[in-house]
Amino acid sequence: MMMMKNSIIVLLFLASTIATATSCEQMSQLKKRMPEWVGKVPYSHFVNKTWGYPTDCSGFVSWALEVGKDVKAYEYGANKYSTRIKIDDLQYGDIITHVSDFSWDPRHRCQNKNVDLEEEKENEFDMNLNLNGNPIDYLPGHVMFFDKWADKKHENYWAYESTSTDCKEKECFNQHVLYKRKKIEKWSKENCTSSEYGYVEGGARRLSNALLC
Repeated sequence: MMMMKNSIIVLLFLASTIATATSCEQMSQLKKRMPEWVGKVPYSHFVNKTWGYPTDCSGFVSWALEVGKDVKAYEYGANKYSTRIKIDDLQYGDIITHVSDFSWDPRHRCQNKNVDLEEEKENEFDMNLNLNGNPIDYLPGHVMFFDKWADKKHENYWAYESTSTDCKEKECFNQHVLYKRKKIEKWSKENCTSSEYGYVEGGARRLSNALLC
């Protein structure tokens, strides 16, 4: 009986180890999940009961990757979650990040000086968040999934994203959208310092093996 119990314990341990080792999202699964929100899930900073995540840009990426928590847009620009790659090396499943700073929190130091304030309006909600009257350590930004290049010269690309900008309806839904390369080039010049993650930067990035495999 004791040997049987020990065997069960060993099997449970091995199963746990295997589950931990394969906890990253499989590319095949990501391909199924990524289009599921398109034209169906409205943009919101609040957690959606159906999907279990906020339905904003970071919530969408975190849900598609089954991260288990809402990793914020600027956090995806940290080396903990992704690494910088060349724009022309972008492939399906990579991400494109944007980090910015309104200098509302002195702990944040950004090198990008050409922030488009109109483009940042969607982050006003987050800027006003506070915890016990103190600013939350948060950098405004954006994150989207790269889908594919739209042409051989890599001048335009398709992406999956949730955003409150560039939508044609009063209620903005998750979209599969065509963008110009210059958007990535602009965001690639951005870098900020977060008190938790240190150096974070915008542009073309490849997710870590812990998130996508």
